[in-house]
Amino acid sequence: MTVHTANRHGDTQVFDVRLLGSVRVRSTDGSSVDLGGPKPKAVLVRLALRAGEVVSTDNLVDTLWGDDPPPTARRSLQAHVAKLRAALGAGDGPLRPSGSGYILDVPRAWVDVLRIEDDLRSARSVVSTDPDHAFELVASCRRDWTGAPFEDLTDHEALTAEREHLFRLRDELADLEADLRLAFGSPAL
Repeated sequence: MTVHTANRHGDTQVFDVRLLGSVRVRSTDGSSVDLGGPKPKAVLVRLALRAGEVVSTDNLVDTLWGDDPPPTARRSLQAHVAKLRAALGAGDGPLRPSGSGYILDVPRAWVDVLRIEDDLRSARSVVSTDPDHAFELVASCRRDWTGAPFEDLTDHEALTAEREHLFRLRDELADLEADLRLAFGSPAL
C-alpha cells in the first residue's frame, strides 16, 4: 500500500527521489524502492534531473554507453526502463514512454536536487524582503543536501556535467548562507 502525503510544497507526494549521496527512491511509507544496478540508476538520474520533461532515447543511450553503444543498446535501455517502471509502479507509475523517449512525470519537489534549486531561487528572491524566510529555505536546502551527487555512479562520465552543476549549486548555497549571516545575523541553521 502506498501512502500519499502532502509535502511542504503542497503536492501529494508518493516518492522521494534522492540523487545526493547514493541514488535512491523512498516511498512515502518509508520503504526503499529497489532500483537495480548502476545502469537503471543512471537512467533514473537523467530522467529525474529533467522531471516532467521528455528525455530522448538517444540521450539515455548516451548516458549509459557514451559514444560507443553496443548494437543492443536500445533493447538494453528498454529492459532497464522496464525494471524502473516496475519498481515505480508500472502502468500507473510516473515513468512512462512519451514520443521519442521517456518521461518521469513527477513534480520537481519530489526530487531532492530540483527542490534545492527551487528553494535556493526562492531564498534569493526574498532575501531583502523576508530574510527569516530566506534563512528557512537555506536551512531546508542544507537538510536536503545529504552527500555528493550520485556518488555511487562516479564511473558514468555522461553525468559529469550534471555533477559539476550540482557542486556549483552547493557553492551558491554556501555563498547565500554566508551572505545572509553577514547581513542579518546568525540564526542556527
